[in-house]
Amino acid sequence: MRKLLNWGICFLKSNWSEILRYFFTGVCTTAINAFLFWLMGSRLGINVHVSNVTAWIASTLFAFFSNCLFVFRMRPENGGVFLRFMALFFGERLFTLGVEELILYVFITLLSLPKMPVKFAAILVVIALNYLISKFVIFKKREQSAAEECHDG
Repeated sequence: MRKLLNWGICFLKSNWSEILRYFFTGVCTTAINAFLFWLMGSRLGINVHVSNVTAWIASTLFAFFSNCLFVFRMRPENGGVFLRFMALFFGERLFTLGVEELILYVFITLLSLPKMPVKFAAILVVIALNYLISKFVIFKKREQSAAEECHDG
């Protein structure tokens, strides 16, 4: 337990600025998603699922480029590496879009609950899933090297 705590402290110390950038980017992504969902659904009268998918596309494009350039400062060696990273990122986000759509369908369409509270609850679920999948799948190699640095120190 002590080893795990020491590793966690070391990891946070060595990655705190990246974690803050990830948080800031996530807040901006969520704001873009929620605003577009609200604008299209509540102000323009567009179907909840069309609004959600459109908001998802716009916010995911923002998230990809901001995570790539600002958070993880990825500088791909070539177009193939860039496209591979983009495919993994969008694949993960498509999975969580499916989860979000299921939540919206059950709680808004079937149970007739208010749109925005359900949307915000779905956003929280999606944020948690996106973080876990990014941490343990997409950025796994990066974290393994950080873990090794903490273990060596």
